[in-house]
Amino acid sequence: MWWVLALPACISITTLIGTNRDTFSVIYEIRSGMYKAFSYVISTTIVQIPMLILLSALTLVVSFGIGGWPFDNFVTSVLVFSMNLMVFDSIAQLLAVLFTNPVIGMLCYLGYWSSSIVFCGLVFRGGDVIWPFRLFYYTLPLKWVFNAVGYDVYTPGVFSGAAACAAGSAVTLADGTAMTCSSAGYYCEG
Repeated sequence: MWWVLALPACISITTLIGTNRDTFSVIYEIRSGMYKAFSYVISTTIVQIPMLILLSALTLVVSFGIGGWPFDNFVTSVLVFSMNLMVFDSIAQLLAVLFTNPVIGMLCYLGYWSSSIVFCGLVFRGGDVIWPFRLFYYTLPLKWVFNAVGYDVYTPGVFSGAAACAAGSAVTLADGTAMTCSSAGYYCEG
């Protein structure tokens, strides 16, 4: 799942280069009175949203097919993934406008993307991070995307041999062994 959710977000670095070069002409056109800044933002957003949804759908169709994941929650996975791409694309556009040199913007973008990977919860748990850095764990987008798509992919699955129980309650297995139910709220026979 890491390859599917984390790597496509890095594609937005190409947006940064194009937007950086485009900024000069957009500023000139706005100053010339050809259109307002609000019109530019709305028109680009109207074009971006359907294209990001299409890109997400195509990416996830292949991933779901290869991974053998159930298509039960495919639509919500596409929407979550397209929001993730929109966030990274917006950050790339912001950095393209902030820095006149696109290389500096690209380095900042790679720092943001790398930090999002490090603080998404796959490398280490959020509770293990000291406090000023724990804010990255809560605010960077990949943590939320991994949790949401992971929930969408694995929730429809039915696992044989697992049974629900109240956490901490006494459970007797089929072979007569007594045990305490785990904090996860299920136990497995055998």
